[in-house]
Amino acid sequence: MTLSKYRFLGLLSSLLLVMMGLSQFGAVEANPRVVEPAKGVDMALATGTTLTVAVSPTSGLVGSMVKVDLKLTNASNLYGLQVDCTVTPSVLAGQTRTNGTIFTSNNSFILDSNPQSNGTWSLSGSLLNPAPAFSGAATAFTLNYNVIGAGDSPINCVTMAVDADGNPVSVSVVNGSFSATIPVTPTATPTGTPIPPTATPTNTPVPPTATFTPTPIPPTNTPVPPTPAPTTGTISGSVKYEKRSSHAGISVTLLTGGATGVSAGQVTTGADGAFQFTNVTAGAYAVKMTAAGHLGAVYTFTLGAGGISLNVVTLLAGDADGSGVINLADAGLIGANYKGTVPPAPASADFNADGVINLVDLVLVGKNFGKTTQTINQPPPTGGSGPTIANCPVFPADNPWNQVVTGLPVHPNSANYIASINSTKQYLHADFGSDPTYGIPYVVVNGSQAKVPITFTDYGDESDPGPYPIPPDALVEGAGEDGDRHVITVDGDNCKLYELFYANKNNQGGWDASSGAVFNLLSNALRPAGWTSADAAGLPIFPGLVRYDEIQAGMINHALRFTVHDSQRAYILPATHFASSSTNANLPPMGLRVRLKASFDISGYTGASKIILQALKTYGMIVADNGSSWFISGATDNRWNDDDLNQLKGVPGSAFEAVNTGSLVTQ
Repeated sequence: MTLSKYRFLGLLSSLLLVMMGLSQFGAVEANPRVVEPAKGVDMALATGTTLTVAVSPTSGLVGSMVKVDLKLTNASNLYGLQVDCTVTPSVLAGQTRTNGTIFTSNNSFILDSNPQSNGTWSLSGSLLNPAPAFSGAATAFTLNYNVIGAGDSPINCVTMAVDADGNPVSVSVVNGSFSATIPVTPTATPTGTPIPPTATPTNTPVPPTATFTPTPIPPTNTPVPPTPAPTTGTISGSVKYEKRSSHAGISVTLLTGGATGVSAGQVTTGADGAFQFTNVTAGAYAVKMTAAGHLGAVYTFTLGAGGISLNVVTLLAGDADGSGVINLADAGLIGANYKGTVPPAPASADFNADGVINLVDLVLVGKNFGKTTQTINQPPPTGGSGPTIANCPVFPADNPWNQVVTGLPVHPNSANYIASINSTKQYLHADFGSDPTYGIPYVVVNGSQAKVPITFTDYGDESDPGPYPIPPDALVEGAGEDGDRHVITVDGDNCKLYELFYANKNNQGGWDASSGAVFNLLSNALRPAGWTSADAAGLPIFPGLVRYDEIQAGMINHALRFTVHDSQRAYILPATHFASSSTNANLPPMGLRVRLKASFDISGYTGASKIILQALKTYGMIVADNGSSWFISGATDNRWNDDDLNQLKGVPGSAFEAVNTGSLVTQ
């Protein structure tokens, strides 16, 4: 490799790390932890390689600058180095990093956390093949600090190092310190400044929260004794590689009794990543998912009668050495085999399976640096067998979205409502499909996801204030084109749902949106009366979406969301907002629920369409917004089969009837 190519690779590495948000390695946190050494690395002081924290000057005035050289001596066969330094944040504030002569933009990649407000600063560097391992003495990095306050600050660093094979190299550390004083300045004579009176705060009354009470329906049939539930069920799920199109070759082991149980069976995934265990006795289980070059995952759950569909799991790339933690040893293996083909380069370091160890593999290590084996728990849904997402129910089982409507009476004005909807379109339509611009996307995050500020541009007085935990790569409805531009995030740890309408990223690191709403997935609480949400009806959007994973499980156990061309100035709970000025009583109100008639024959339908039609008989669908009539909402997913969904276009609107779930609200 020529020097010009080497320089290009170094610059490209730095550019991509910045573009992908990897200037701070590991999980992005306000106060990131110090990354612990990999298992087997002896960090005790030892003779041999030494890192000296050389501070210059060792004392100075507030407002001056301090240079800290991290100098290696007696190094032997060193290929990667991690240094985590801590200062007193009230005395020193980190500013810039300068590379030494060991790791440069021409021969290595460098991960830099940037100086943190708690005084920590973490750096990792790995040489790139064909650069030789480093031996001798040189400066690794120089850290530049600004003196911001008086006092003494120790400058303590801990290190870990590896050779070209990813083996640990013992490094002793000699730390430093700095002492700061305040410069003497003349004392100014104080001048009195009038203090304006403090305004008396006023309380804004909060509208009462509406509650939904379904109309009681007297039983009309003689109760039938329940059939004893079966004692076995089917476990189905799907697991994916982080950066591959084919998900074949992942080992999935079923463990009885939970994560520490014994094996009850093992399967290997095909290209779609799906797996299944059939005729399994009800009880506590776990599935363990493993693949070379990726962190494993252990998913615990309780299997009830009938079966369970597990949430999709993505195995994180970067564990090249299979240690169960992504650390500097993995970065060293990538560097040692950089641009090498597989084989002879190890396949475990080729995370995207393109046959070469390259910058993609390098960045995946940086992206997942410090992460370990995933542990996932899926508890039984609260209050019954309602829909779930991540570790959460999608609202309690008795929520209106999860209510069975087969026994509810037909609404007195059903015929007129259906006729008005039919006046513009007469057949069902799936407003989602394999095209990524179709459907409404959502993303599931964990409780550590950073929250960003939200600026509301239209309905801020009816919106829940930010910040919202929206990741930088969150998908926008319509794939960025103009339209409703919904953005939906589910916090799977705290069971919170965050939704935005007409969302656009701004240049302050947050989002602008017309409106937004936050819902507690563990509660049946509604929006305040008269308030909108990210949907016109004041309803949450997510619980009404058709999700592909539900189709895989063979059942949708909730109502669906749909739109109508024209609506009236009224709503029915659980909706809390109308979106029309028309007082035409024959137009559907927001929140109106319709169901597919029991007499409509669905036996000739197949696949997703048949599952959707059965849900429309059992749970129905709710008017949530103005749009094209009979358009059903679903989640964006390229796995949808459009030919399958097109069967719905043959279902007429006349096959539906409106059901009575409550009275109209017009104010």
